[in-house]
Amino acid sequence: MENITKEAYSEALKDTEQEKKEKIKEIIKRTLEKKTNLETEVRQFQKEIKILNRDIEDFKKGRLDLIEERQNVDELAKKTSVVEIIRIIEKRCEKPWYEQYKVIPCPPCPSYNPGPWLTWKDGFDCTTDLSMKFTGSDFYKITAGTYNVNGAIFNL
Repeated sequence: MENITKEAYSEALKDTEQEKKEKIKEIIKRTLEKKTNLETEVRQFQKEIKILNRDIEDFKKGRLDLIEERQNVDELAKKTSVVEIIRIIEKRCEKPWYEQYKVIPCPPCPSYNPGPWLTWKDGFDCTTDLSMKFTGSDFYKITAGTYNVNGAIFNL
């Protein structure tokens, strides 16, 4: 009887150790899965930051055509960018080397007070997009300066 008791005790210890190992193994698996998911999100955020940096550089240079091309080619660029650039196709005689674009802020800012040179896309409803007509050279003139965005200072 003593041998059976000792054997049962050692098997019970082995079973509890095995249960502990399984629990630890599950914790490690969940940790690795979460780490993998976060690394994927970080790569996604890095891609979005790269797109936004390219948008800023293209605005500095007045190259709306590059932003429009990027948005037409890359769906992520279209989703990430805070504006939608649409080329306005119409016959014009003055300055044929500049193309006109419609710049639509995405999403619109309800507290924004448009000047007389801006028009609402769908009437005066603040929930709709605000559209503006610019040439590529217009952004070259107005993007330089210091901007305070949520307490962070940007010098362009």
